Amino acid sequence: MLLMTLNNPDENVVDAVHSGCEWLDQVKLPGIRLAQRDGAVVVVRDNNAPLLWARCYEVGTNRPMFLKRDGTVKYRLADIEPAMRTEVEWYSEAGQRALDMYAKWKDRNGVK
Repeated sequence: MLLMTLNNPDENVVDAVHSGCEWLDQVKLPGIRLAQRDGAVVVVRDNNAPLLWARCYEVGTNRPMFLKRDGTVKYRLADIEPAMRTEVEWYSEAGQRALDMYAKWKDRNGVK
């Protein structure tokens, strides 16, 4: 998003913005939302939910990953401590803000 604020971006910036937004599009998580159950955050299926993105992705696989307090990596939110599910924002809609900004940036800069 920072790169999209630059005036007259050069080819390297344009390539970086395209690549970043293509990646965001590839790793979006449709059809899920967060809910509270028994005091913990859980992931539930909801085809009408806004798109979400994970806080952390595994390099090479793009799988969402979650860290336990002891540093252990897990691949399902349900596999980390309930307290960690509420203390950390593991999912957000921030990717959508970036993609919306990208659409405007392309128009403003005449980028295809």
